[in-house]
Amino acid sequence: DNDYITIEKSNPSCIDHFTIEIKINNNVVEDIRFDGEACAISTSALSISISKLIGKTKEEALSIIDNYNKMILNEEYDSSLLEELNIYKDISKQPARVKCATIGINGIKDILEKNKFLLNLLNKKENNIIFSFFNLLTYFFVINPLQKYFFCHL
Repeated sequence: DNDYITIEKSNPSCIDHFTIEIKINNNVVEDIRFDGEACAISTSALSISISKLIGKTKEEALSIIDNYNKMILNEEYDSSLLEELNIYKDISKQPARVKCATIGINGIKDILEKNKFLLNLLNKKENNIIFSFFNLLTYFFVINPLQKYFFCHL
């Protein structure tokens, strides 16, 4: 579906592998869906995260994700933002499971943070077709290759 932005997330140390798709409309997370194979912690954490993030603005979603990651890492966080995600608060006691609890939500974070340019283009209804086409070409042939280079070489 062309309205969704997709990302693949895998954990090389286990079977966790997700295809995550997000639909954003007017800066609001309208839908998130996923498919894949993963352990119970990964699957449940992603399912609960999705129910918490749908209907939120990108900024609200990123704030929830940031708080969730702080909780998982046993750092100070705002538990009132997380509601049912608080069930994973003790996962840091099992270091091997931290990646399981964060792989899905960090996939969502990657889409929201690293694809801001593309999300902004997709959400600008007032752009004419030629301008939008030019912007998409710029993204795919200039910005995206630069992002890949810099993210891989950090």
